[in-house]
Formats: sequence, C-alpha cells, structure tokens
Amino acid sequence: MSPASLIISMIAQIILAVVLIAGAVMTGLRRRDHGRAAILGMAGCITLLLEVVLGIVIQLMIPAMVTSLGGGSAVALLVVNLISVVLKVTGLGLLIWAVVARRTSAPAETPSWHQPAAHSA
Repeated sequence: MSPASLIISMIAQIILAVVLIAGAVMTGLRRRDHGRAAILGMAGCITLLLEVVLGIVIQLMIPAMVTSLGGGSAVALLVVNLISVVLKVTGLGLLIWAVVARRTSAPAETPSWHQPAAHSA
C-alpha cells in the first residue's frame, strides 16, 4: 500500500471515529428522553468505534504481520476480518434496533405549586 493511500485511508477512519464518538456522546446525553433506544444507539456507536479502531491498528500492522508471519498472515487476516465483520454487523444491528425501539415517554411535568381557584364575586 502506497503511503498516500495509507494516509487517505487513515484520515477517513479518523473522521469516522470522530463521528461515532459524537454519536455515542449524543445518544448518551439523550438517555433520559429516549430510554432504552438511546442506550442501544450508544452501544451501537461504541461497537462500530471498536471496529474502526481495530481496522486502524490492523492497517498499521499489516506490513509487519506479512513479514513476520509469512504464509500464516493469511490466517491471521482471516480471523481479524471475521472479528471486524462481527463487530460491524453487531454495531449496525444495535443502531437499527435503537431506531425501531419503543421510546419511554417522558413523565409529564406538573408544577410544584398550586394555582388558587378562581372565585367569582
């Protein structure tokens, strides 16, 4: 892989990681309003973030893996790809589940003071 394509790929992965971190934070902040759906969305973002981090680490390690493992690098890459697919499918599944999950309704806010009854004169 050429250095330019590696840099472009890393920039894309970093942008994706930033978006997923923002998604996890935003869904975490909305837990009170959306209940379980927000937790599912946050878990989906975190799972996809783990997949992105794994992809970045593997992308940086591929040259060393091929050199040190030789023919065994194909098996190692197969295992890593399987883990990546499982993380990606799980993360997307959690995000889809969060979209269709039933929202907990926010409790109706009642004023803490009582208005005096209007008296007619």
